[in-house]
Amino acid sequence: MLKVKRISILPRWIIACLDGIILFQSAFLAYLIRLNFDWSDMENYQVMKGSLLFFGTGLLVMFYTKSYVGIVRHTRMRDGKSLFLTILCNAILVGIINFVAVRVLGASLIIPNSVVIIASLLALFFLV
Repeated sequence: MLKVKRISILPRWIIACLDGIILFQSAFLAYLIRLNFDWSDMENYQVMKGSLLFFGTGLLVMFYTKSYVGIVRHTRMRDGKSLFLTILCNAILVGIINFVAVRVLGASLIIPNSVVIIASLLALFFLV
């Protein structure tokens, strides 16, 4: 019989990095869904800037709520609530940044609200 090695628990920093990658990919995929997978239309939007904003604010909120602390193999309802709170706070923070950029600074919208909603739903699904 083959020896099966015991899988140890990943360090928290690796989980935080993986969660950050998922946040970035969720935002990028949200842009694709929003634009109906039309690559030529993506140059009209600030896709990289918006994805990096969603990623950066997501990491800040994630380190504040400590959602990366949960053990991956034994996910409980409490971990799901923590992830939901993290994603909700991230969406609110991105909305506030968009509001400040448009109303106060007079700049254009950094990331459309529809992309924020789609990215939040995707991130919640992928992180759970």
